Amino acid sequence: MSMTGANKILTKRLLEVSKKCGADLFGIADANDFSDYKGKRSPFFYLDTAKSVIVIGNYLNDPMLDIWINPVKGKQEYYFIVLEFQ
Repeated sequence: MSMTGANKILTKRLLEVSKKCGADLFGIADANDFSDYKGKRSPFFYLDTAKSVIVIGNYLNDPMLDIWINPVKGKQEYYFIVLEFQ
């Protein structure tokens, strides 16, 4: 699964928390990729080997939710953050 845009930066905080929980970052997708879900395009269709899926929303410049930073769009966005626990 690919990231959707060169300006998206995964914050150090999420990586640190994932590591402490024993998770490996498995994949990241923009939730808009699944907006036309009709039974085929759910995140689980693409991520069948992942053990858990976390949906995280953020608003640009909101310090409480700086999971992703996208200086180009500057609007609320949602992403599927997929963690695989070994």
